[in-house]
Amino acid sequence: MAVVQYGGGCGEHTLHLEANGPMLKSLPPKQPLRVVHRSSGDPCRAMIVDTLVAPLTSFRGTPRGTTVLMLEGWEENLYYAYP
Repeated sequence: MAVVQYGGGCGEHTLHLEANGPMLKSLPPKQPLRVVHRSSGDPCRAMIVDTLVAPLTSFRGTPRGTTVLMLEGWEENLYYAYP
């Protein structure tokens, strides 16, 4: 989950998480990510605060263990551990 902010309020907005380049071969592997925001040219100026919930399974660098997620615009690495 990530809390995001954007301007708008009158039109439809979609948010999703995607890879921002190839997975880095390190131990543990590192995956650069970014939040993609799409809108249909919303002219309103309200500050919208929304929560993005996105599955992470497609960003696993190994069958089990840990992958480091490097989210664009976020200074700290996020450690994603899975069985």
